[in-house]
Amino acid sequence: MTLLETKDPHIPTYLFENGIEFFAMNGDAYMIKNGQVTAFGDFDQDTLCMIKSDYDNDLDSQRGLDRMGMKNSPIEERLKQHLVCKYGQFDTKADIQPDGSITPEYYDCGRKGKCKGEGLSCKPISSNDIPITKRQVEILRAVAAGLGYKQIATKLFISESTVNSHIRNIQIKIGGHNAAFLSAFAVSKNLI
Repeated sequence: MTLLETKDPHIPTYLFENGIEFFAMNGDAYMIKNGQVTAFGDFDQDTLCMIKSDYDNDLDSQRGLDRMGMKNSPIEERLKQHLVCKYGQFDTKADIQPDGSITPEYYDCGRKGKCKGEGLSCKPISSNDIPITKRQVEILRAVAAGLGYKQIATKLFISESTVNSHIRNIQIKIGGHNAAFLSAFAVSKNLI
């Protein structure tokens, strides 16, 4: 059964249009295109060309993959890892739009803080070139989910004053001063 046949209202409509969503699962890369889920090894030539072009133009990603020990890896493996690092999150916004524009996204691969290619192959969340920390990303997600300070503190095992401090720092970085602005920022960065 294809996604087109499921008619599930929770599946984003772009998956039925011309957009492409990449995602990582169990160490492999996949795409959803025209309602079909396809593993990296079976990507069509047009999609592979778009990924290769994106990779060729991203010298930071290439340096990051080199630092990850992939310098002598076959190009297919490098392209797959480039895809996972830069577009691995399954979200509600197509990574390649019908007009061909490509939008990288934040993807928490579980190796943040330990990966030698961090900040190069993967793209950190930032505002005005000021990075948003992993904890601040967790806070943004919680605010966007509608949680209050006390609920966030309980969920993240921190005090309410620490939550307040993180939120103030996020507001300084992104320039917003209320939960709606923080939520909109989280959506714009594909955090939810």
